[in-house]
Amino acid sequence: MPLVSVIIPAFNAGQFVHHAIESVLQQTVPDFEVIVIDDGSTDHTVEAVSPYLFDSRVSCISQKNRGLPGARNAGAQKSRGDYLAFLDADDSLAPNALEAMVHRFQQSGAAWLNVGVLKVEGANRSIRHPQVPKGDLLLAILQDDFVTRSPFYPREEFFAVGMYDETIRMREDWDINIRMIEAGKPFAVLDEPLTATRAPKEALRLEIGESCIAILRY
Repeated sequence: MPLVSVIIPAFNAGQFVHHAIESVLQQTVPDFEVIVIDDGSTDHTVEAVSPYLFDSRVSCISQKNRGLPGARNAGAQKSRGDYLAFLDADDSLAPNALEAMVHRFQQSGAAWLNVGVLKVEGANRSIRHPQVPKGDLLLAILQDDFVTRSPFYPREEFFAVGMYDETIRMREDWDINIRMIEAGKPFAVLDEPLTATRAPKEALRLEIGESCIAILRY
């Protein structure tokens, strides 16, 4: 059984999914599996993944389009690892990401992590450091998603909180962050840029006030 399952949801990601896969294959911890979920792509996503399938740790599963939450959940349900790492197809992991993640979980006993992010905008690079507000964390996260990035979970904790909500097509990360805090799940901060994300992201963004969405829902 692998130590970590890295789940890469991919929809029309043929241009960049190879960067995500290669960032996993370069990890300092070799005990992992990579599950690419082709979420109903109409481009060459499957063909872009094919050259990596010679590695027994890499698999690709095609399904009808279920959206990002559904693709992540499908990967989690197929996974075998003790820890789950969710990686968008247009993002990449730092070489030590999985090692640092596992060490922090084992050290802290946390149920999830808030980690730093390297933001890439053309030739510009900037680091977003994780911040934790003082006071009532549930109230704070209902007002604004202060979690920089939380793509890492011990397996049992992810399933216990109910996975991603597939009825939400945007800001599913914010939703699961709210539920983790509401359930009293302890999190640890890891102030390292363990993921790199391109901007602007490929996904569509809502044009309305996103803070209102979480407050109205909860």
